[in-house]
Amino acid sequence: MHVLEQIYDAAITQHYCYQTIRGAEKSTIYKWYFSQLPRMTLEGVLSQLQLLPAVWPRTLPGYQVPRNSARSFCRQCGQGLCPDIKCRGTLLVAEQECSNCHASVTWRNQKYVGRIPGINLALSCAILFSGSTPTKALHMLDILGVQSIGYSSFMEHQRNFLQPAVKEVWLAEQKAVLQVAKQAEGGAAVGGDSRCDSPGHCAKFGSYSLMELQSGKIIDVQLVQSNEVGGSYHMELEGLKRCWKTLTKNRVKVKTLVTDRHVQIRSYIKKDVAMKDVDHRFDVWHIAKSFKKKMLAVQGKDAQNFRARSRARMLRQKHPCDPMRKDIPMLSPMEQTSELEAYHSVVNQFSPKMIGFSYFGMTCRVHCFDFYL
Repeated sequence: MHVLEQIYDAAITQHYCYQTIRGAEKSTIYKWYFSQLPRMTLEGVLSQLQLLPAVWPRTLPGYQVPRNSARSFCRQCGQGLCPDIKCRGTLLVAEQECSNCHASVTWRNQKYVGRIPGINLALSCAILFSGSTPTKALHMLDILGVQSIGYSSFMEHQRNFLQPAVKEVWLAEQKAVLQVAKQAEGGAAVGGDSRCDSPGHCAKFGSYSLMELQSGKIIDVQLVQSNEVGGSYHMELEGLKRCWKTLTKNRVKVKTLVTDRHVQIRSYIKKDVAMKDVDHRFDVWHIAKSFKKKMLAVQGKDAQNFRARSRARMLRQKHPCDPMRKDIPMLSPMEQTSELEAYHSVVNQFSPKMIGFSYFGMTCRVHCFDFYL
């Protein structure tokens, strides 16, 4: 079963749990969802709207239900029928009642999942799982004239069903990855790096990701809010601490930890007793990037107070840099965090920077992409 199928199944289960809490009666869960939607994409959802007209008018005068779906005449007495059409999001309901014998017929273009129209819930899933924002996606459908759900309906689906479902499936997938990391011979090699929700030093959220470098699977993702730690600069260290607690709780032995050259992390690993046996290494790409920035920063400055004899020393390329010499022995000879950087670059499609999300919304979007790895 595809992971997104598990999320959708969990979302339906969350819907029934939610309805049970509210006192609603339990009913049979339809096994309709992925037989019609093989992949949770927006195109797949829109393909299910074939019974709706391509351009849906604001008002529905004279709109006729397709003949193969609704009858024009009563089966019992042959009297002509006039359908009464109602819409609820993508749901189209045609109610027909015979004025002669009062026989009634109701036709729907989709099945229900509990009390929610199936395509309404599937559309909310598609918007979230594709990394789209509900405002733009629903506005696009509105411009096309396609009947769709509203923003408040999406937020209700996300809050009550999708976010709990993503969390449930994420914990199940994380448990399997932790089990594999626990069985690594000699200990697991992990890489960690942070990602902020906005550039600069004004970020509100920072997610710290820990990847098992042999398999390329995400072990843990911790979301830190800046006001929890007193500023965005301290979010990376707090994220590493929380990820390390997850590893300790699940008894995962770590042989090598590869990170960037973060001063707080470097100092913390040296002082922390629990991490004394961990071989802390620096990622080569981060070191090279930092060195390049420093070289570009000083290239515009003029050299001053140079003596004539110092030119020969410059030509012999004797330019000691003590901080750089200390970092070279700590460079990782094998494991690198390039896959983790690629992961963060694609996460930007699911949770774009400069777009504000709630804490649970950001967590949900970060976890959604982990299922594609």
